[in-house]
Amino acid sequence: MSSQPQDPRRYWAFISYSHHDSHAAIRLHRRLEAYRVPRHLVGRSTASGAVPKRLQPIFRDRDELPSSAELGGVIRQALSESRHLIVICSPSAAASRWVDEEIRLFKAMGGGDRILALIVDGEPHAADPSRECFPPALLESEPIAADLRKSGDGPFLARMKLLAGLLGLGLDELVRRERRRQREQSLIRGGVLAVFALLIVVAMTVQRRDFDQREQLEYRRQLVEHGRRELLAESPMRAAVYLAEAYRRGEDSLALRYMLQRAMQPIDALRQVLNSNGVPWRSFLTEDDALLTVVGQDGWIDVWSLEQGRRLAHIEDAAIAARNFVKREEPALSHDRRLLSVAVVNSKTLQGHRTVWSIQDQRRLLDVAVDPFDPASVQPFGPDGELLAIAPGGKPRLWSIADGAFRSIDVDGEVTLSTFDRSGRWMAFGKRSGEVELRSRQPGGRSLRLRGLSRPVVLMVFDDDSGRLLAAGEDGSVRGWTLPNGELVFASGHSQQVTFLDFSRDRERFLTAAADGLRIWRSRDGSLLYSGASPDSKPFSLGPDGAQFAQIVPGGAQVVDVQTNESLLRLEGNILNVLLSNRGRQLLTVNASGQIARWRADQRPLGQRWHGDRPESSRVFWRNSVDFALLPDGRIVSGGLDGRPRIWRGSALEPLASLDPLGDAISRVSASADGERVAVSTISGVIEVWNPQTQERLRRFELPGRFISNLRLSPDGRHLFAADRGNTGHLWNVDSGEHRAQYVMDSRFALDISGDSRWLAIPVQRRTLVIDLLTLESRLEEPLVGDAEESPEIGCLRFAPDGRALVAMASESDEVGWISLHSPQRYHMHLPDAGGCFAAKFSPDGQRILLLDQARTSAAIWEPAQGRIGDLAGHTKSVFDADWSPDGRFLVTGGSDGQIKLWDAQSLLLIDDIGSHMGAISTISFSPDGRTLYSSGVDDGRLQAWPFGLENRTAGEIAGRVNCVSPWTLENNALLPKSVDLQRCLEP
Repeated sequence: MSSQPQDPRRYWAFISYSHHDSHAAIRLHRRLEAYRVPRHLVGRSTASGAVPKRLQPIFRDRDELPSSAELGGVIRQALSESRHLIVICSPSAAASRWVDEEIRLFKAMGGGDRILALIVDGEPHAADPSRECFPPALLESEPIAADLRKSGDGPFLARMKLLAGLLGLGLDELVRRERRRQREQSLIRGGVLAVFALLIVVAMTVQRRDFDQREQLEYRRQLVEHGRRELLAESPMRAAVYLAEAYRRGEDSLALRYMLQRAMQPIDALRQVLNSNGVPWRSFLTEDDALLTVVGQDGWIDVWSLEQGRRLAHIEDAAIAARNFVKREEPALSHDRRLLSVAVVNSKTLQGHRTVWSIQDQRRLLDVAVDPFDPASVQPFGPDGELLAIAPGGKPRLWSIADGAFRSIDVDGEVTLSTFDRSGRWMAFGKRSGEVELRSRQPGGRSLRLRGLSRPVVLMVFDDDSGRLLAAGEDGSVRGWTLPNGELVFASGHSQQVTFLDFSRDRERFLTAAADGLRIWRSRDGSLLYSGASPDSKPFSLGPDGAQFAQIVPGGAQVVDVQTNESLLRLEGNILNVLLSNRGRQLLTVNASGQIARWRADQRPLGQRWHGDRPESSRVFWRNSVDFALLPDGRIVSGGLDGRPRIWRGSALEPLASLDPLGDAISRVSASADGERVAVSTISGVIEVWNPQTQERLRRFELPGRFISNLRLSPDGRHLFAADRGNTGHLWNVDSGEHRAQYVMDSRFALDISGDSRWLAIPVQRRTLVIDLLTLESRLEEPLVGDAEESPEIGCLRFAPDGRALVAMASESDEVGWISLHSPQRYHMHLPDAGGCFAAKFSPDGQRILLLDQARTSAAIWEPAQGRIGDLAGHTKSVFDADWSPDGRFLVTGGSDGQIKLWDAQSLLLIDDIGSHMGAISTISFSPDGRTLYSSGVDDGRLQAWPFGLENRTAGEIAGRVNCVSPWTLENNALLPKSVDLQRCLEP
């Protein structure tokens, strides 16, 4: 590139225009200065000089100087410093004196060949003077003219002509270069737009994905919440559908996994399915759980072997199939299980029939007319192939099944009901008068007349083991007599006719049911153990020990704990019949589709034990409370009202040992951290320390007449502290047996020993007193608030897991304090609605504290460092005890309402009602491995073990199982009923 001397002229161009064309001048000015010369042309030498990158500056006069008679000095100076003159031509410019003067002046300065014209309106050399666009000075010469009008060059070419003239370049080259640049710029703009569009699409996709993720997250949370609520409403099969869907969609948390395994328990309980050929009506199970007999609504009778899973007999009985029956009894099997008997009564003719069938070849062996008012016989078969029934007219007969011959039995009065006992030694006849007559079948046997009922007898049942007979009258009264002396030992019943009467298999309890409710009684003394609502239909089944019963409920069936009225197993679907197995571990259901299903029924609780009655030597009243301590190897040591410490193993509470009784009810149990020592106290002041492994008694301490309310064995097992009901605390050295100290405490319930067994904390004179257990010197004496005189008495104390801090709660106010033992750091707060503490427990990491107060129905969670307080609201009465899971992710609470509740420690949401006790909860605790929950009651004398676990199967496995067993499906966010084929659920 050749160098040229720099042009002294300042402006590339001077724009001359009429005021009327100012808008065109402004646009031209901006476009010329904004124009970027193609880079390949920059620097080229032309007649106008070196081609610049930009044409800057360009002078544009902003005024027409109307007050001046001639061009001003500024204009003249600008014209002299401009390389070119651009005249915007229009009729207005042609009439403008000043435009013409600027042209003439520029010509006079030697620029006549550097004048460029831009036509914006009018015509050059127009015939009509009013349309002339060239000023007179331009008409004298022919300048380069660019026509901006669409009829002329148009905007692009007009601009190119001006630029070519200004730069001294050829128009074609400039246009070609500009076109190329425009194409390149178009490509660049297109690429930029494409990239921008792509970025927009990506941003919208990301935004949409984020929205979808938030929407999915919210939907999953809704599913979990629906599942949680269904679980709390005792609808686990409904809960499983919601929770499984949330799990399938990617939701995963420990709380969800717990709720899933809880909801899956009834679904996983399915063990066997048998398919009958029609809709069932009644079912009956033999005492050894071997044979199941089902009577169908269409008259068929099936006998199944549960062990073999096959049908032994199928019988069609037209009498049973008749739709005009009024009464049909449950089938009865003979003692050798070869014969089956069933009776029906026709509603139109009021004729009764009893038939006997051979199970082996399905032959009808006997068909006899019976009294229509003989509703049922518990056992119509005698031991010698005889059938006992009531002939028309209320006369009992014995039929020979072999030949149909009968023998009348002479009984005074009209008989309404007859039955054998299980052994066949006794025949019982219930009469319309309410009298029950017993006939012994032994040679020289006697007869008994049992009185106590005043209305016709409708139900009778024998207890062969203890020699008892129960009978129910038409008016709902129930009476019980001992045999063979006929002594009346039970007199109670219902206000309406009893429809069900039976003993538990161990004969310890019996169940009665009527329209006014279902009741369970203790056989030995007739005390009422349970009273609850009775469904309209009859199907009940009492467990072998009378501790549970099964019943039909709206929408399904359930197994209920008699003592607590707690639902232990809840099934859903169109279930018509329920039977608890006589071994108590299975539930048989028969649904409307004719499917017979066998389910596990022993999942909740895993184990339960009762501690017996108060020793006869006890002179102190004490509730039937149980306390326990968990050992690290999984054993449990408990004590209760009977005064005998017991050792159990595992969640099944398998009995391992029963230690020597202490002579009175046990009040507290405490264990060392290694489980090598266990301390047990009584309500009369006896304290013993045992080695649970060897069952050796190591020490015995006595405080005669002192009720031991609190007991704590140090983690290392060397120190023992006991507080009696008089708020006196005693400290012993377990190794030497030395009584080391005695303290007058503000509260017997406020004491703790640090995890390293170094410090003892007790409340003395409104101060928290921390004592060195080695030297008995005080490490800390600090009131809860202000000075000791103003501070409230302390009711609860608890060390943090690391022993470096402790929490103190007031006994009769809302004050709570956190105290560091190694720094001056303190936290303090007022617990809302508090009035007296029960307990305080640190989380495993020591960051949160669980606070229990007798005036509150909710437990509180305090985070001292963050100043946060949360509530676990769900109990109806105060919370007695609580515990953290070993990992700190869950909380369990036990209340005065007898309820055991589980909470998510992160969200503080209630996720399960675990179970209950009759009366308040005494103690509740997670096992060391976190797999079992143990609880004991204040009033029911029971120790119970509850399963605790997390679901570990894949989402696909869970969904498949739920879809197969649960009678519910999720469609359009709504739970809808569906039919299920349970047989398919057990296919490999």
